[in-house]
Amino acid sequence: MSNTIDGEVPLPDFYQVLGIDEGAPGEVVERAYWQFVNNWRVDGSSSKHSSATLEDANEAYRMLVSPDLRGEYDEMLANGEIGGGSQEDGEAPEPPLKVLSRLHPPGRAAKTNGKSGRRLFPNLSILGLLKPSYWKLNLLLFSALCVSYIVVSSRKLLSQTDEALVFGGAVLAVLLLLALAREIERGRLQGSLARSQERNATLFEHSNDAIWALDLDGRFTTINPAGLQMLGYTSEELLGMSIGEIVQGTHLDTVGELMERGSKGEPSTNVNLELFTRTGRSVAVGLNTNPLRDKGQLTGMLWFVTDESGRKRFQQELTHLASRDSLTGLFNRRRFEEELNLEIGRSRRGEYSSAVLFLDLDHFKDVNDVLGHAAGDELLTHFSELLLSQVRETDVVARLGGDEFTVILPHTDIAGAREFGEKLLDAIGRQELNVNGQAMPMTASIGIARIPEDGRTQEELLSSADMAMYQAKEAGRNRVCDYGGELDLHGLVEKRLEWRRRIAEAVAHDLLILHAQPILDLNNGGISNYELLLRMPAADGAVYEAAQFISHAERFGMMRPIDRWVVRNGIKLAARFGDGRHRDVVFEINISGHGFNDDQLPVIIANELVASRVDPKKIVFEVTESAAISNLERANRFISDVKRIGCGFALDDFGVGFSSLHQLKNLDVDYLKIDGAFIRNLPHDTVDQHLVKAIVEVSRALGKATIAEFVGDGQTLNLLRKFGVDFAQGYHIGKPADIATFLAQAA
Repeated sequence: MSNTIDGEVPLPDFYQVLGIDEGAPGEVVERAYWQFVNNWRVDGSSSKHSSATLEDANEAYRMLVSPDLRGEYDEMLANGEIGGGSQEDGEAPEPPLKVLSRLHPPGRAAKTNGKSGRRLFPNLSILGLLKPSYWKLNLLLFSALCVSYIVVSSRKLLSQTDEALVFGGAVLAVLLLLALAREIERGRLQGSLARSQERNATLFEHSNDAIWALDLDGRFTTINPAGLQMLGYTSEELLGMSIGEIVQGTHLDTVGELMERGSKGEPSTNVNLELFTRTGRSVAVGLNTNPLRDKGQLTGMLWFVTDESGRKRFQQELTHLASRDSLTGLFNRRRFEEELNLEIGRSRRGEYSSAVLFLDLDHFKDVNDVLGHAAGDELLTHFSELLLSQVRETDVVARLGGDEFTVILPHTDIAGAREFGEKLLDAIGRQELNVNGQAMPMTASIGIARIPEDGRTQEELLSSADMAMYQAKEAGRNRVCDYGGELDLHGLVEKRLEWRRRIAEAVAHDLLILHAQPILDLNNGGISNYELLLRMPAADGAVYEAAQFISHAERFGMMRPIDRWVVRNGIKLAARFGDGRHRDVVFEINISGHGFNDDQLPVIIANELVASRVDPKKIVFEVTESAAISNLERANRFISDVKRIGCGFALDDFGVGFSSLHQLKNLDVDYLKIDGAFIRNLPHDTVDQHLVKAIVEVSRALGKATIAEFVGDGQTLNLLRKFGVDFAQGYHIGKPADIATFLAQAA
């Protein structure tokens, strides 16, 4: 025990005076006190001892006075007005209560040294306790003051032999005042405890999360309203029920571990369970537990439970989207490659033989060009449904992109794969799609590769099936070819070498072409940006789109010179718009994912900007989302180099791979170009609408602008404005045009 009041005012060491250990029990203190008094009665002739003891008593009383008033108290003590007066003065000491009243007159606030609110007994808060409800405290206060009065008043009346009794009275007064302080503190703590209990009860009743109290046997003893609502029970039904009765069987072991930890008084955090409601509905929850004690005794556990069903459903939807093609709902390329690798592993172990089919719709480009992208999407969706109707449950169907589809046929030899292909072509030929009143017959070319005979890796197998499909097209389309059968490898190689020659010639002789497509600023209604699209002339005077020849260029390692050509010519075009009303026009230049591996490309960009005197802010480079995510480290380095030069950066085809959302914050891009798969059918697809809203919200949070691709009508444009998309691009805004036409339109 500290010899202070509330840790501030020091008191004389009474334990030392009484000759007992500090903190001794009350009965020991009482017995030592009376022994002390008896000893003084026997040895009371020693005035030295008597004087010292009374000085101790006076000092104890002095310590109870506010520090501000101790000077006046000391003066009164020296004049004999308090306890220490001489009998020879002929006047009895003034009663302590009257003296203290002079120091702190009743009826007005205590003011000392110009400061209000400073009480005579600052640590005992006496003035606020003079109420009938505080009878116990008042009794202690009255007793202490009475004893003090007796001690001080009788100083001149007692003989030295009875001064022990006087000292004992002083000690008793101080002890009573200490008891008063303890009683006040106990009342304060009880009030704080009551308020704390009231707050906890409010939190318990109004918490949005479920709070359960379980005993050590796992039975409900208390549950708040949120917990009842989560499970659908009434409190009468749930109280006494075992937690095991509402937990799915696969999670009972987890509950057992929680109960074991709880029985040891150990908490648990971040635990996931599946529960059953009263109606049998499954609820995914996350929870934390804490031990529950009553007067130090472990009595049970307190569970804090959060309904995670919504978050889990959202995660499942993201997982589904990350593995599915957004237009058709089939597996996408990433998921297909995973499934193909699994099938290769099973075939290598000799479990069975399988086959992979590569399908490509015939004349699909003509449908897009003549009837528009909406008609093309309808054709792809219809073909996907037909494809699913022809396969077994164990088969894997995927859309790789564009009009390319694949099918894995487990437990199927080459004869079975050919039979399936012919059956599929027959089903396709009997279908006729009606778009805008026009009948559209469908045909397809199919290539087959055996697993594992025609490839040991998924890349080799896809290449083999692709080559077989290409041979089917060269043989007249609407047919099936297998890689190990009638495939004319020599002829196929000749065709691909011809593509290589064409591309190399176009790059070497500056025959590549750039077309420009306008981008509308939805905030001001003006054309602010143009995307530059790569084209290559064909021998018959037609123009190849990038999708028709880029795959060949990638196969032959020719993307580096193409990327450099696009960069140089794109910047030169931007230089022609340095003045006049087009000075603020921004040009978006596409580069491939291979550009990330070209360390000289940022140098070429910087040099070309200086040579052409083009403001770097007028240039935005684009790369596809899949290319950036698949090579994240190099993509970040390249983007940083380009941003240091002063150019902007855009992520193209965003949203196709939702698995990249968590990586988005790591890419320092300025624009997200929302993939056309979410835009084409936006007015009629609520799922696409929610996804576009989500992309806009995420983009805003990260400080990135959004551009919607493939905008085909005014209704879509209005929705994009409503959702807060920043820019729009598509045939409704303007079709891509060659540079001559573009310059004429922009003039």
